[in-house]
Amino acid sequence: MMALPAKNREYIVIALAGTPVILAALLEGLQSTDPAWDLVVEADRFTLREIVAHLADIDPVFVDRIKRTSSEFDPTLKDFDEGQAALDEDYAHSDVEDSFARFQASRAHMIKLLEDLPDQAWTRISHKDGAEWPLYAWAVQVLAHDGYHLRQVSEWVRRAQG
Repeated sequence: MMALPAKNREYIVIALAGTPVILAALLEGLQSTDPAWDLVVEADRFTLREIVAHLADIDPVFVDRIKRTSSEFDPTLKDFDEGQAALDEDYAHSDVEDSFARFQASRAHMIKLLEDLPDQAWTRISHKDGAEWPLYAWAVQVLAHDGYHLRQVSEWVRRAQG
């Protein structure tokens, strides 16, 4: 498998490190006690409180997938049921400051892990749902997931501002 160019890896890591910064900027000025955290914009989507709790919960899952792919031979990775986690962890009543702090800490751990990887580790393979996942694909998946939720937050903020 061809290696991902160093510049591409650098940009992925920079973008991943930027997610907590962008999220904080989008939510700037919204106090943790503001009822807006619980405003339902669309029935089948997370509230802002739930988005931050979700990011705090799923980021360590991504870290584990990256870590296992980089350190184990051909690991098979388990699925993560986001909907069930939201219920089990009661995202609707989570502490936004605690959730954001957990997300920031997990993301800092992910960035350090990715920065410390040797070049050849980026093409190591794991398996999930019958498909092969090179490590770089996990990094891209996290980036895509971040983009989805950042867009969701920006749309929510735009609607809330009228």
